[in-house]
Amino acid sequence: ILLLITLPAFIKRGVSWHNREGFEGMPKDHVRGMTWAIRFGYDNFGFPNFKDVEKIIKEVKANTIVLVETDTARPFNTNWDIVEYLEETLHMYSDYGPSTLNETWGCALFSYFPIVRADREVLPSPEGENACLIDATLDVNGEYVDVIGVHFGNTEHVLDRELQADDVATR
Repeated sequence: ILLLITLPAFIKRGVSWHNREGFEGMPKDHVRGMTWAIRFGYDNFGFPNFKDVEKIIKEVKANTIVLVETDTARPFNTNWDIVEYLEETLHMYSDYGPSTLNETWGCALFSYFPIVRADREVLPSPEGENACLIDATLDVNGEYVDVIGVHFGNTEHVLDRELQADDVATR
């Protein structure tokens, strides 16, 4: 009985996972980037706002997106993961990391183009909050393109800003 209940969900997820065609109106011959701190996918009233995030991404017609503050897979949010949701609804590849177990707020990369390599890292922060970085290479129609997505710490400490900026600049 459990198999009969869960099988339709697995089939839907499998079909969605293999569809990487992007969405209507999105450019497919060049990179059009977007970065956004989505505040964990909540609206101003504290409700999940995943559909509006999706709507804005489609309006901008970005095909390579870095979202920060994406850690939404928590019990109080019924473990509804915005990265998984957007990957399926936008029909894009995605990468997430570093893990929020490392005390970051979550960095996610979405791309119409295949992600060939992705390194995830917690940026140095001896005085403030941990910040995350994704350093990735995309296969843009046969040409490799490097993309860096970063969420700097929201701290007033000069040392944090210097260390984090130096780490990113040396890539």
